[in-house]
Amino acid sequence: MSSHPLGWPQPGQETDPQAASGDTLPAGFRLTELGPLPEAWGGLITLRPARSADLPAVVALDHEAFAPYGTAEAPEVFAQRLAVFPAGFIVAEDAGEVVAYGCSEKWRDLRAPAMNEDPATSHHPDGAAFCITGVAVRRSHRGRGLGLAVGERLLAIAQAQGCRTVVLETTHAQGLWERLGFHRAGERTQNGVTLTIMQRDLD
Repeated sequence: MSSHPLGWPQPGQETDPQAASGDTLPAGFRLTELGPLPEAWGGLITLRPARSADLPAVVALDHEAFAPYGTAEAPEVFAQRLAVFPAGFIVAEDAGEVVAYGCSEKWRDLRAPAMNEDPATSHHPDGAAFCITGVAVRRSHRGRGLGLAVGERLLAIAQAQGCRTVVLETTHAQGLWERLGFHRAGERTQNGVTLTIMQRDLD
């Protein structure tokens, strides 16, 4: 049986916005204003705001990471998220290719997310709860710290947006989010897969 210590309402559908990378920052990896500079890799991977031209790559990353769990979201949902909250949608780019993404919404109340929600309804510009609705890293780029870099940038966005609490769900990236200061706030099961609800309060 799933548990909800915070008393969040149970939605009709559930989502799995996990990070598809459970790694630590490699030696020589540091964040710059342009994004993470992985000096040990001999190249520059930048974090930047997402653009509409990035959406096909984002959808492909989402499918690669979450289709095995049955939690890949509809392509139009990403376009809607970018339209309503472009400040909360970022990508990592390596040599001109999108290799990771992170997207989010602001909510008025803390609750459990639902897959394929309409961001035009769920997102509220004045909300104080920040939901990380999706994070994924291309399989070829996992194990390099990109999951942490995307997570850190989303936390910075949440803080800049005046949010007080950040929430997400994950199937197996609990360790990554714990390294970013999250704690386990509950869990539930979707399609036979256990999803952990992670939460972090911001200063």
